[in-house]
Amino acid sequence: MKEAFNLSIYEQWKNQLGNQLTEIEKVMNHQHLDDLLPGGEKVGIENLFYLGQTMAQLWQSRLNSLYPQHNFQVLCYREIDTVVITFYQLELE
Repeated sequence: MKEAFNLSIYEQWKNQLGNQLTEIEKVMNHQHLDDLLPGGEKVGIENLFYLGQTMAQLWQSRLNSLYPQHNFQVLCYREIDTVVITFYQLELE
């Protein structure tokens, strides 16, 4: 995520969402599985969601390992035709 960070995009979300840091972090950190896995939609939304849940568990474990001093929440959810994974720090709420 660090290499994908863009200050101008952050500022746009900050202007839109105010100082709701949790909401900004959720949107800045979100990933659509079909963007990460081109052609992933061919396996079906249920299978993609299952994969997303598994990836969310991996992200949670990795974040806990890298940053034990922080509390993160990792979410995986379905939208109409895609699966989204995101994370944010709980202490920002």
